[in-house]
Amino acid sequence: MNYFKTRPADGNTIMTFTVGHAITMAKGKTSLTPDDMSPIARGTNDPQILMVNCKTSPYKTPEAFVAGMRNGDKIKFGGTQTGTIDHLTVFLWAKRLGQP
Repeated sequence: MNYFKTRPADGNTIMTFTVGHAITMAKGKTSLTPDDMSPIARGTNDPQILMVNCKTSPYKTPEAFVAGMRNGDKIKFGGTQTGTIDHLTVFLWAKRLGQP
């Protein structure tokens, strides 16, 4: 991100901006700010998809998963890193469904 900021504004450098970049900015891990960029197109969408192991999971429907969370089942999840959209999505699910 800092490399992008050092490039001349001549139209020869582009960057794909993701939620991860926004989080990096919010954490203060880059000097890049929204004022340093000009959005020109939306090229992707970053949906969050709930998936379970189809062979071993006791949750066969979204409703069963939600019921498990409300009942206090211990649920493990995997994601990319702390503070990213997948981490925040799981955190919000847990909070809204009464998990610590």
